[in-house]
Amino acid sequence: MTDVRFASRLLRGIAAGAIFVGLTVASPAVLAQTTPPATPPTAEPATPPAAPPAAPTVGPDGLPVPAAAGTPPAAPAVGPDGLPIAATPPAPPPMQPVLGPDGQPIIGPDGQPVMEPAPVAAAPGVVQIAVSPWGHVEIDGVPAGTTPPLTRLTLAAGSHTITVRNEDFPPFTTTVEVTADKPVTVRHRFGS
Repeated sequence: MTDVRFASRLLRGIAAGAIFVGLTVASPAVLAQTTPPATPPTAEPATPPAAPPAAPTVGPDGLPVPAAAGTPPAAPAVGPDGLPIAATPPAPPPMQPVLGPDGQPIIGPDGQPVMEPAPVAAAPGVVQIAVSPWGHVEIDGVPAGTTPPLTRLTLAAGSHTITVRNEDFPPFTTTVEVTADKPVTVRHRFGS
């Protein structure tokens, strides 16, 4: 029984000591956090908060695009500690082995395949189709549907051959250059 009382007193003593040490160490920090005295209101209008800095515009290559003339440069982004946040460098392009005339990878002097950046797929573009009275549409020889109701296609950027067939008329074929920034329209009226 005496051991239990001793242990109980020991634990209370340790707890009281910890509280005393905590208050002693924390007292300066607590005193430093006192609220400043209230200032009387002024008749000046309040200034609206500043807008957050604009993020720099980045081009498709991941490099910053220069601002227009007369535009002030954007302030760098800052973290919660007030220090500037470093921009994350763009990821390196995917790599692929260089192939020789026989279709096999070329091996470099270090015994590893020689690598080159893989081609980057261009952004797709839009082709609008307006055909009367109707037609079966083929893109580069592959059936794509019947128009109407088909009126819009999304294709990879580049050159494409579009053929529209109607059993009552000769086929209509045209080649279009598709870009991501400008839709292309194909119009045809069979029988005219």
